[in-house]
Amino acid sequence: MIAPWERKAKTYERLLSAPLSVLQLVLGNVLAGFFYGMVISLVPLLLGIFILGAHYFMRLRAITIL
Repeated sequence: MIAPWERKAKTYERLLSAPLSVLQLVLGNVLAGFFYGMVISLVPLLLGIFILGAHYFMRLRAITIL
């Protein structure tokens, strides 16, 4: 999962020479993908809330209280 991207970017040799274990490489890749996905998901959500005035979460919280 990491190697094809690194070979295409021509940074595979640099990755192999880094003093990291395979577990650290995989966890770093997973965490980077997770945080990237969170940011990509939060941008439209925040734009919808603050610019368009979509306050669905307030309505949902009011419904769950009842």
